[in-house]
Amino acid sequence: MDYSEYIHEHLPQNLIKARNKLGFSQTDVAKAIGKPLRTYQRYEYGERMPPFDVALAIAHALETTAEALVDFPPYNEVEE
Repeated sequence: MDYSEYIHEHLPQNLIKARNKLGFSQTDVAKAIGKPLRTYQRYEYGERMPPFDVALAIAHALETTAEALVDFPPYNEVEE
């Protein structure tokens, strides 16, 4: 699995976990990042991956880091 696949597999579920941990709705996060609700929903549903600047904004809104949201493993654990 490469990094792109890894991110696509883990980011959606981690967005949901982080949002729920803070008690935020999808609307709360969408407003905080300045995006339409449907755009944010696409990130949580895995229909679309956020651009880097949006991923950083989401991480900030969810009081975490972009790295934590994708739950990166050590470099040698992801096969090329």
